[in-house]
Amino acid sequence: MATDKVAYWLDIANYDLDTAEALYNSGRWLYVAFMCHQVIEKTLKARYPEDKDALSRTLTPQACRQIINETKQLQQWIEGHLPETRPSNSSADTSES
Repeated sequence: MATDKVAYWLDIANYDLDTAEALYNSGRWLYVAFMCHQVIEKTLKARYPEDKDALSRTLTPQACRQIINETKQLQQWIEGHLPETRPSNSSADTSES
């Protein structure tokens, strides 16, 4: 049963990856990024919850630091491709000129 669930999630992750490729070929850039997000999320779901204990054992402080660092790098890369904006700051938004 667990392998059926893993296969299910991997199948739809692969389908989403194919969809991302099709969207890329049609120039639908925003949806390419969304589908790639879905691929990663569904691939992770194929390991959870049945393998939660095994996954937890691999999440050492060093592994988690690497995940955070890679997430920061990806976030910076994405932000570098966004239009330049000023970060929202509640005190700056309410200050008088």
